[in-house]
Amino acid sequence: MLAIAAPLDEHGFDVVIVDAHVDPRWRESLRSQAEGAICAGITALTGYQLRQGLEGARILRASNRLLVLVWGGYQPSMYPEQALEDPLVDCVVTGLGEEPLLEICTRLAEGSSDLSGIPGVALRLPDGRVQCNDRRGMVDINLFPRYPWHLVDLERYVEHDFTERSLSYNSSMGCPFNCAFCGVISALPRGWSGYTGERVTEEVEYLVRRHSLDGIAMMDNNYFVDRTRARRISEMFLQRGLAIQWLAMGRARDFISMGGDQLALFKRSGLKCVFIGAESGSDRMLKMIHKEQTVAEVVRCTEILTAYGVTPHYSFTLGYPPEPEGDIEASLALVRRLKRINPEAQMHLGYYAPYHGTPLYRWALRHGFEEPERFGEWSRLTLDSGRAPWITASIRARVGRSDLILRTAFPHEDWLKRQISITAPVRATLRRLALRRWGSGSTFVNDLRVLHRMNAVITNAMRIGKSVARKLRTRSMLPGSVPLVTAAVRRNAQRRHT
Repeated sequence: MLAIAAPLDEHGFDVVIVDAHVDPRWRESLRSQAEGAICAGITALTGYQLRQGLEGARILRASNRLLVLVWGGYQPSMYPEQALEDPLVDCVVTGLGEEPLLEICTRLAEGSSDLSGIPGVALRLPDGRVQCNDRRGMVDINLFPRYPWHLVDLERYVEHDFTERSLSYNSSMGCPFNCAFCGVISALPRGWSGYTGERVTEEVEYLVRRHSLDGIAMMDNNYFVDRTRARRISEMFLQRGLAIQWLAMGRARDFISMGGDQLALFKRSGLKCVFIGAESGSDRMLKMIHKEQTVAEVVRCTEILTAYGVTPHYSFTLGYPPEPEGDIEASLALVRRLKRINPEAQMHLGYYAPYHGTPLYRWALRHGFEEPERFGEWSRLTLDSGRAPWITASIRARVGRSDLILRTAFPHEDWLKRQISITAPVRATLRRLALRRWGSGSTFVNDLRVLHRMNAVITNAMRIGKSVARKLRTRSMLPGSVPLVTAAVRRNAQRRHT
C-alpha cells in the first residue's frame, strides 16, 4: 500500500492507510475516513485477506455511497471479471497499481466518473458490461517515488522474529521464471525490475538509523535475479557500517552457481537466512511444474549454505495431482534428508492451490478442482487448507501429524520467543518426545497435542495475569484509585485462601 500511495502523495492527494493487521479498531477507522473521500483502494490475496477486504468494502459502502471502491492485488488481478460481478467492486487494477490508481484518482478529483480507457484497469460499464483494458507491462520501478514512510507508524511494524528489531522491505518487483503453479506469473506482468543498489542502501539505512533496527527482511519474490546489484548492496551495507542481519528469497541454483567470494560477502554483510522454494521431493514432479531445479540441487544448496553459516528456509507445496500421495511421501523424505544435513534448516509445509492463468490450472480442473463461482468464495482457499478434491482426509491427517512432529522437534525461533519460562519443562518434554518420533519415523501425536494445549493454556493464563497486573498498577497511580486496587488485591487473596 505504501508503494501504491507514493505517486498519490507526490501529486498532493491526501492519503490515509488503514491496515487491519496493526489497527485493532480498523472498522472504526474506515468509517471515520470514508466521509469526504473520493476513492478507497483495497488489496487482497486469496484467503483471509479477501474475506476481510469484503468486510471492509461493506463498511466503506455503508459509510459513503458515492465512494469508488477500487480493488487490486493478486486475487482481483487474476479474476477481474469475476470480481466485478460483486456489487462491492467498482473497478479492478490488474498488476502494478502505481500508475492506474493515480489516473483514477486524478479523474475523480476533476469531477469525472468516466474511468474507461485506463490501461491496467477493468471496470463495470453503466450498461452492466465488463470492460477489461489491456494490462500494463513491467516498468522500471525506479521511476516511482520513494516509499512515503510518513503515512504509517513504522514502529507498529517492527517485528521480533529473526532479530530483536526488524522490518520488511521490498527492493524489486516480479519474477522472470515460469513456475507452473505460481500466481505471480498470472497476477503481475512478466519480467523483473529492481531498485538500484544505491536506492536500496539509502532507504535501508534510513530505516535502520531512524528505528534502531538490527534486521531487514528483503521480501522480494526473488532478490538474487540481478546478482551484480545484490553484490553492490552488500558492499554498501559494509561501507556504511550497517550492523544488521538480513534475509531474502532466492533459488537453489542461485547459490550453487555463486562463487565462494560472493557468498562470503553476503554473509559478512549480514545474510542470516534464505527462503527457497523446494516445492517437491520428486524430480518428476519438479519437472512437471517447471521448477528448473532437481532434488540433488536442493541438497547441494543446503550443504553450501550450511558451510557459509546461512540458514536455509524451504517451502514445500504438497499434493500435486495426479499422484498426491507419492509426491507428499517424496517431499517428507527430502525434509528428513535436509534436516540431517542441517538440523537448523527450517521447513514450511503447504498444499498446492490452483490459480487462474497458471499452466497447472487446466491440469487441476481436469482432476476435479471446481472453480469458485463467486469472488468471495476464494476466501476459503489457502495454501494450508488442502481442500482440493485429490487431497483426501487421510492425506491431510498424514501431513498434519508429520508437520506437528517436525515443528515440535525443531521449533522455530519466533515460537520460542513467545513462550514463558514457567512452561520450559513442558516444552522440553514436547521436544524430547517429538525428536524420538522423528528418529523412529512414528507419527503418533496424541500426547504431543495434549502437551501443546497445556503449554498454550498456561502461557495465555500468565499473559492475561500480567496484563491485569499492569492495569491494576496503572490504576494505583491515579487519584482515588488506591481503595479499588486494595479491594481487588484483597478479593484475590481471599480466593487463594479459599
